[in-house]
Amino acid sequence: MSKLLEEGVSHFGCVHDSYVALAADMDLLSGLTRRAFMELHTGNLMEAFLETSYAGLHGDVKERLRGSMPKQRGLILEHVADSPYLFS
Repeated sequence: MSKLLEEGVSHFGCVHDSYVALAADMDLLSGLTRRAFMELHTGNLMEAFLETSYAGLHGDVKERLRGSMPKQRGLILEHVADSPYLFS
């Protein structure tokens, strides 16, 4: 939502993970949503979560947790930018 404000849009709303804007601003909202998604999902989110959530744990515990983390799949962020849909 801060990205909409940065673009000068002041008429919008959101509830949980749903967003709304005026019809004239929907293309902008769509593009900003895609870019924000791509920024959020760049890098290894699970690794970052581990580092911030378990910073106080002993090293061997962190290593065991790191070993049990799921492998990253093949999300191709460029496809998000080019997709005609936001949700499936």
